[in-house]
Amino acid sequence: MGGARRNPVLAIGFAIVLSLSLASIAHSMTGRLVASVQGTVLGGIPPSLVLEGREREKSVLIGPIAVAAGLVAIEDLPPGSYRISLDRGGVPGIRDSGLEIGIFPGRTTAVRIDLDAGRVLIEPFAPDPFGF
Repeated sequence: MGGARRNPVLAIGFAIVLSLSLASIAHSMTGRLVASVQGTVLGGIPPSLVLEGREREKSVLIGPIAVAAGLVAIEDLPPGSYRISLDRGGVPGIRDSGLEIGIFPGRTTAVRIDLDAGRVLIEPFAPDPFGF
């Protein structure tokens, strides 16, 4: 008599449940940044939102779609302190000095980008648009 038979359907189901559980745990260990966008893009080069943290820099272009939607979201950021600034078209010397924000596990940090003034502002009481 051979060994016990394995049910392939049960094994696949277990693998799916395990992978979803691990993905959920990994997602709860990272944070999210949501930026409301106000103003207009002047000139031909759209600005970028720049995040600088420990061992990491991330830049997100604020193009016409983001301006029309009024929202930019950056997912899966490792927790920690970040300096956030607005790079207006990559022109040397025209970069917002930035401010420091915290990204927390399983939480959303909200900021507001004012393109006309070229500033990034913290929105401490903004509701999370994703219910995160």
